Amino acid sequence: MSGLGVMLLGCSKDQNYNEGFSYTEVTDRNIEHIHGIGYTEEKEELFVATHSGLLKFSKGRWNESTTNNHDYIGFQATYDGFYSSGHPDSDSDFKDPLGLIKSTDNGKTLEKLAFYGESDFHHMAVGYYSRAIYVINEVPNSKLYTGIFFSKNNGETWELSELNGLTSKSISKIATHPKEAALVGISTKDGLFYSTDFGDNFQLISKKDMITSLYFEEETLLFSLIEDGNAQLYELDLATRMKKKFLLPEISENDAIIEITSNPLNRNEVVLITQTNDMFLTIDRGLKWQQVVTKGKLDGIS
Repeated sequence: MSGLGVMLLGCSKDQNYNEGFSYTEVTDRNIEHIHGIGYTEEKEELFVATHSGLLKFSKGRWNESTTNNHDYIGFQATYDGFYSSGHPDSDSDFKDPLGLIKSTDNGKTLEKLAFYGESDFHHMAVGYYSRAIYVINEVPNSKLYTGIFFSKNNGETWELSELNGLTSKSISKIATHPKEAALVGISTKDGLFYSTDFGDNFQLISKKDMITSLYFEEETLLFSLIEDGNAQLYELDLATRMKKKFLLPEISENDAIIEITSNPLNRNEVVLITQTNDMFLTIDRGLKWQQVVTKGKLDGIS
């Protein structure tokens, strides 16, 4: 790799363990900001990262974390837990910002991987099984300047993505394949860009629409866009590059899909969140949808 190549840094591995941490059922709550969604090690449970802690949706019911209610920005679920960044709960003794953190027990213990007290990564991607980490570093820190960097060893060392062919200046999301660490996609106002070599070289693989979100599955890439003022969701076959339109629930005009995920053990189970904090769930890959959050208000499934 040309350029500056590998950046070396120490990995703190400090952990914060909270004895009082648990999840309790909640029925009356409004969500103002959603920063990420994903299925973690519990498999049957969907985690939602918010401005004020974690929510868990399971068996039609909502639960919220009792402590460690941090502002989890850049939340990324993996098979053994989650990675995140963001800002600490005002009741905690964490430094602000959190840097790059990881949990393998649903948020009870937080491991400080890198850039603790230095960086807040709004745009992150982590491979569900590969655990390759991509970050868009918008503000220089003690080790990294601005740009897109990736790590294949839990944040111990970082390499620079060269971004050849990435012509858009407006990035909305970054995502990586669950198993193949070299595959990375970026959604922009000028289309969907795709790389097979850790972000060194990108291709534009959709027409030049505003792409609002994207999510890799093993064989497909789901991406959302705005077409004629309406939100649309497409499924791109990674092998053939053929795409087909997803059936969607009724989404308000001028609203946009900003978060996409699916259950790694059952890819027919797909979840969408819109800009107005509507959340929809399907268990049959779009044939029927259920709304589980309405304008930020938590709903359940009876």
